[in-house]
Amino acid sequence: MAAIAVKGCVIVGEIPSQLGLLALYKKKCEKCSWEEAAASAGLIDPQTKEYLIGFSCPKCKNLQDVIIKEA
Repeated sequence: MAAIAVKGCVIVGEIPSQLGLLALYKKKCEKCSWEEAAASAGLIDPQTKEYLIGFSCPKCKNLQDVIIKEA
């Protein structure tokens, strides 16, 4: 199992759990390249093999998605 950043983030680690794969990531704006200083964590859904959230860049206010898939 491996977490793959599809859009809006950089993977910094992963932790397997009984509930699925926990991806550690930093949000990254695709418009201005701003990157979050601290890592966030998201549980990849074991059925869809995907984690999806939205975020607004604090620098340029761009609204975008964070998409992480399990390989």
